[in-house]
Amino acid sequence: MPRMSATGREAGFTLIELMVVVAILLLAAALLPMALDRALPGHRVATTAQQVVSMVRDARGSSMLSGRPIKLTLQEHDLVTQDAATSASIGRPVSFPSSTTISLTDSDGRSVAALLVYPDGSAQPMRFDVEDEGHRKAVLVSALTGKADLAPDP
Repeated sequence: MPRMSATGREAGFTLIELMVVVAILLLAAALLPMALDRALPGHRVATTAQQVVSMVRDARGSSMLSGRPIKLTLQEHDLVTQDAATSASIGRPVSFPSSTTISLTDSDGRSVAALLVYPDGSAQPMRFDVEDEGHRKAVLVSALTGKADLAPDP
């Protein structure tokens, strides 16, 4: 037997009421990542540093497969993969949040604009520093192996 409300109608929700609740939940779920991104600059830095590691590894693999040197160039808030000889772009550039700054320095601490990766798997020894609102991560690129890894936190 159906439950009845005090007015004599069956108790329950209408389809429109349920659809409104689902729409509100979907909107909240869609806005959550943006809210977390703003609230957690440390997460933004860690994600960006991991993207840099991935791009260096991809460039190393591309260089070894093609037999040609590849360079990763910092341009504003983009990291661009290019053929070192022709400067032709390879793939799409990876963009980083505008609040995040990335700097690239060589083994002597001098600022440089690009990292070269060679077909034998080696690379220039470099350091990518990723910073956002006081949070910092470093990505170290080994000269001998060309491998990129996150530097241990101090």
